[in-house]
Amino acid sequence: MIKDIVDRANADPLLLAKCRFIGIVFAIEGDTHRTVIRVDHGQVSVDPDAAPDFILRAHDDAWADFIQPMPPRGTHDILALLEGDRLTIAGDALALFRNLRFVKLLLDQARNEEVVA
Repeated sequence: MIKDIVDRANADPLLLAKCRFIGIVFAIEGDTHRTVIRVDHGQVSVDPDAAPDFILRAHDDAWADFIQPMPPRGTHDILALLEGDRLTIAGDALALFRNLRFVKLLLDQARNEEVVA
């Protein structure tokens, strides 16, 4: 999932243009994985050694639902996962909400369909 996100993001010039002024590090955690993603002014990469500004935590089954092309109700968006108590945010929530549109577009890259930015 995460490798796909980073590869697809770096192959999408429109998405990269949207992050040219963004500098954040965040982690995506599940039951069995933790991946730290660095967004550094126009480049997206995996950086396991970086300290994340915020962490998005959900069980693996919630992430599996989220990445489906047609996610079940309540799993189509990270805010829907949060509202349904299937996702928690740790760390600097302000950093997430300042960059929410981009983070949502980035995570949408994990879906097996074309995402319109």
